[in-house]
Amino acid sequence: MRMGMRGMIHLGPMLRLLPLLVVLGGCENEPPFIRDLKYSPNAALVGKETSISGTITYTDVDNDISQSVVELINPKGMAQVSPRTPIENVGGGVVGSVGFTIEKWIPDQTGTWTFNVFLIDLADHQSNKLDGIIKVN
Repeated sequence: MRMGMRGMIHLGPMLRLLPLLVVLGGCENEPPFIRDLKYSPNAALVGKETSISGTITYTDVDNDISQSVVELINPKGMAQVSPRTPIENVGGGVVGSVGFTIEKWIPDQTGTWTFNVFLIDLADHQSNKLDGIIKVN
């Protein structure tokens, strides 16, 4: 079958709509995606109070991030989960960064502690988790 120039002209407007259809098709509520974990300090002393501060970078196409959560895991694998912490100044855009803190933490055992940080949006969708390591002596 041969398509003349006239057929191509009619197809052109439909092809111009394709990017719009792709964008509109992705407007469902999607979970945030996080990356680029930075934190300090990465070491602590057993029995001594310390605070860990950090940031993560997020992408959230829905622009509806709401809360952060930190899970702290001791060397034996026991986890403590922080309450959901409201994120201040939300609505900073589809791409941005968020700070978090593990406050007034007193490690009770030596070894390698880990923590996970993640975000939750207004639809209760959870982002991926990023892991950090803290060496306790």
